[in-house]
Amino acid sequence: MKLSHIILLVIAAVGIGVVVSLYGDTTSYVGFDGAKNIAKDDPDKQVHVLCTLDESKAIEYNPKIDANYLVFHAIDSLNVGSKIVYHHPKPSEMGKGGSKILLIGKYKEDHFLADDIKSKCPSKYEEAPE
Repeated sequence: MKLSHIILLVIAAVGIGVVVSLYGDTTSYVGFDGAKNIAKDDPDKQVHVLCTLDESKAIEYNPKIDANYLVFHAIDSLNVGSKIVYHHPKPSEMGKGGSKILLIGKYKEDHFLADDIKSKCPSKYEEAPE
């Protein structure tokens, strides 16, 4: 074999190794039931849950007592609800009706522990009236 062929094979093997290693670290998009099941097998694996705020239940947030403690309820795309605990300040977009919420975190005992919340208000993406 030529040296150039050996170098190309080594580069290809390294590339495949990088892709395989990155695949194992990716997070999954699941519902709350899926997050519970994943937590049973791997309690530290983070998942993404796309949901909406459950407006029938109150949001617990009192910045005077603890600005880094937020509790609310959400409903995922499969219509399954869950309690969400977030140990950061309340996002400014939280509570605006009709917005989708992307939760990034893991399921713990009786609640979803969110490490990050990304919300998008649908009106932000509507075309401006002419």
